[in-house]
Amino acid sequence: MNIDRGSIDLVDTEKVLLSIGARDQGGVARVIPAAEFEWKSSNADAVALEDVVNEDGTPGDPYTRWARTPAPGQALVTVTHVPTGNTETLSIAVKVSGAGEIGLSAGQPTPETPTPTP
Repeated sequence: MNIDRGSIDLVDTEKVLLSIGARDQGGVARVIPAAEFEWKSSNADAVALEDVVNEDGTPGDPYTRWARTPAPGQALVTVTHVPTGNTETLSIAVKVSGAGEIGLSAGQPTPETPTPTP
């Protein structure tokens, strides 16, 4: 069985964190061992999957992967529960906005310094 999780567009994004819940049939999260799952990207040139590593170099959360987006393109990320063959897929499109910077941000606004007039 495959569950299609739809698609997302990533614009000017270096990487995004993907995670799985690994829920059992009762809905309890992370009961299924992380080693039973296999992660694949159909196009590593656009979406490269990387293990999460803690700041001290030790392995990070085994239920997550970084999806690094080195170049524009599309990829289908598939996570397979190897013992059952069940899969979930997510289509990711990596796009570049073009020249310039809009500078949208969230948080405490910082007013721009007005340019003095002569």
